[in-house]
Amino acid sequence: MNRLFSFFLSVLVFSMLFLADINAVNSVDSKSEFCEILDVIQCDPLLNANGILVNEETILSAYRVYELIQSDFVSAHQKGVSVHDMISGDYYWLVYTSDKITIKVSKNEGVWGVLGYSKQSETASTSDMVDLALISASLNSKTDYICFEAPMYHTMFVLCGDDEGFLIPFGTRPDLTGLENGQFYTIEEVAEILLTTFSESNPQDTNSGGQIRDTNGNPNTSIVILVGLLFAALLASCMWFHFRRKRS
Repeated sequence: MNRLFSFFLSVLVFSMLFLADINAVNSVDSKSEFCEILDVIQCDPLLNANGILVNEETILSAYRVYELIQSDFVSAHQKGVSVHDMISGDYYWLVYTSDKITIKVSKNEGVWGVLGYSKQSETASTSDMVDLALISASLNSKTDYICFEAPMYHTMFVLCGDDEGFLIPFGTRPDLTGLENGQFYTIEEVAEILLTTFSESNPQDTNSGGQIRDTNGNPNTSIVILVGLLFAALLASCMWFHFRRKRS
């Protein structure tokens, strides 16, 4: 009886939380899955051993985070791949608590488990915690949302609407990406800013490749020249020793 009451209480509390779902906000399957996630967190031995107690009252936010099929968002965008096509069907849950703890729960071989936890940044400008209150207050309630992670850019993105919609970044390294947390950008704007900032941080890699290029754009020219000089020196040494042996 107590377990049944706890289940319904979890559903009731979670219905007040915003979910970044690929299909709809606060869908029934998300609520049901969250109850399972909460049960996994409460029974996790590592969390319990470290005194991290989580219940409906201590949860500030919880949502699904989808993963990218292609890690390089900019490169994929330049090739004409839509954002929705970059996102895989795989996802994990992030749960944020009032104690500023972030708990990551992922599925392994069909079983949910706590992957780890960390302390949140004290500053919103350098935190990857998605501000769900900001998003829900700024956009139409009928707009679809999905949250995905771009590890290459140390950033969580919220895609609002379709591929003509907006991206809202929440990252730990805005100094690196040039993107301001919580701001609305078009997809094209995000791609241009990331391309510019990463090119400036690595000017030798302006084409997103791994080759070192000379001023004419030819790869590895200095290496070719060096090999040629070494070969010439070796040939000269052989001729010199051959000439000395003939004279002696």
